Amino acid sequence: MRTEIRVREKTPELLAIDTPFTFPDSDQYQLYIKVLSGGVLRLTDMGHTLMHLSYENDIDKLREGTRGALFKQIMAETSVAEQNGSLFIDSTVENLVTNIFHMGQAITKVNDLRFLKRSRAESTFYEDF
Repeated sequence: MRTEIRVREKTPELLAIDTPFTFPDSDQYQLYIKVLSGGVLRLTDMGHTLMHLSYENDIDKLREGTRGALFKQIMAETSVAEQNGSLFIDSTVENLVTNIFHMGQAITKVNDLRFLKRSRAESTFYEDF
């Protein structure tokens, strides 16, 4: 585990986490740890995931209809929350590794919502039909 995940200090209150998780274009997942009051560690993507998706998708569609329901389901399944475009999960030191994987799962599943484009669904519908 230590060879696959590295933590780097960006500032005293912000640590960057390097993982082997990547988007299909080979960009690495952006994960950070913010030290909050009371010893709480906020594991966050600082908005990178939705920004990355916005290059080719209308992010507002993620909050509507089937996509919105799937987005909410992903957040619930992984215990990840979203606020102002940032995905995050508050953690303790003891649960940090598990929560890094939860964030990785959430980012992967949210990224997969890009496959729910009308043109892609129509083409598979006709193939299945």
